[in-house]
Amino acid sequence: MKLAILELGTNTFHLLIVDVKQDKSYTKIFKSKVIVKLGEGAIQKNFIAAIPFERGIKALKHYSQIIFEHKPEGIFAFATSAIRSATNGKEFVKSVLAETGIKIKVISGEKKAELICYGVRQCVRMTKKKQLIMDIGGGSTEFVIANKNETFWKGSFNIGASRLLEIFKPSDPITSTEIKKMELFLEKIVSPLNLTLKKYPVDSLIGSSGSFDTLAEIIGWKFRKRDVLKNVSALQFDLPEYF
Repeated sequence: MKLAILELGTNTFHLLIVDVKQDKSYTKIFKSKVIVKLGEGAIQKNFIAAIPFERGIKALKHYSQIIFEHKPEGIFAFATSAIRSATNGKEFVKSVLAETGIKIKVISGEKKAELICYGVRQCVRMTKKKQLIMDIGGGSTEFVIANKNETFWKGSFNIGASRLLEIFKPSDPITSTEIKKMELFLEKIVSPLNLTLKKYPVDSLIGSSGSFDTLAEIIGWKFRKRDVLKNVSALQFDLPEYF
């Protein structure tokens, strides 16, 4: 069975087309991402501004053509923080349906965290030890405490990269004062996570987003080799390498 999956994030829209076998294994047929910056300019006003709105529609028109060419048996489109929190998010969903025929399902932050955990288990060899999964998005950041079989806690916080930029509008380069201000803000927001980690201690962090890919590539260039992420689904590094 051929399936098309769309993830409509705050910064990036992803399209994946796969051929799923009877044993539930699958083969990737097409994979693409396009930067739309849906939260640009108005994410803190809980609104999709006109230019990002049209940019998102244009991206999905392009993807709908690709999907049509592959003729999948099913299309699954999921929207996250920017569309979920926007007062005109429903209008965006209706416009996409009218323009492309694609029906978007807007999911909660906790549902996204659950799906992230499923994805991580596909890529990372988890054990019975509890680990903290972190996914940094544009509008929200999700955390999950889990092992290979169980999920102990999951949460979603509106502290995605785009949202933080809109809140703090930091200098370039960012100043130490701005960093401290942001740290105090984040400490307050994620206090429920800090309390939960006392109940479910972990000894490692699994990063599942593009931000962690960037960190891995920086660490690879500094300590290992170029293209450190090429042909691998996961990369492990120690905390001293991060610093």
